[in-house]
Amino acid sequence: MYDAIATAQMAKIINKSVSGRFASFKEYIEYAVGEKLLREEMLLYDIDTLEWEMNFERDTQFQFFGIASFEKKYQLRDYEQNLLEKTQWTWMRMAM
Repeated sequence: MYDAIATAQMAKIINKSVSGRFASFKEYIEYAVGEKLLREEMLLYDIDTLEWEMNFERDTQFQFFGIASFEKKYQLRDYEQNLLEKTQWTWMRMAM
């Protein structure tokens, strides 16, 4: 039970942090391409449709150690090490 609460809190912190910086997945992708953190080919996808398919409730399928490790190892950061991605955005970026 405590693991589920901690996981939900971690997902909430990640999403709130990123939402303060980007209003949408498309805005994030455009920023990351502009900063040369992602390749320009990422802009060729139908980003609006991909964003529509995301389900943020899936973040709770992690256990706390899993989401914490995922955030540290796989989620994209800028040059100042600020987090740029919500968890579902990371999965979609990797799929793209």
